[in-house]
Amino acid sequence: MVKISASAMCFDWKNLGFQLHQLELAQVDYLHFDLIDGIFAPDFGFGSSMINSIRDNCDLPAEYHLMVENPAKILPILQIRDGDIITIHQEACKNLHRDILQIKKL
Repeated sequence: MVKISASAMCFDWKNLGFQLHQLELAQVDYLHFDLIDGIFAPDFGFGSSMINSIRDNCDLPAEYHLMVENPAKILPILQIRDGDIITIHQEACKNLHRDILQIKKL
């Protein structure tokens, strides 16, 4: 089965509401969010407040790609819902087993 994930990095921010509606009509499977802290990966991405605001205005499940040092710090501030996907990098985790358990609990 093929799943489609639309990257939020490509949004036209002036037309965000319209684009979210179009993605829902197109039955996209996920919204993909790159969370980048500038430490683990050399760029900056979305902050949790931006992502949570987008999620408040859309019912699509999220695919979170955490490119951050110590992802355990980021997880509690995200609005994780049933059906969301979370990707972490094992080399960024202080305790991979604990982080995986935390994700499953959320």
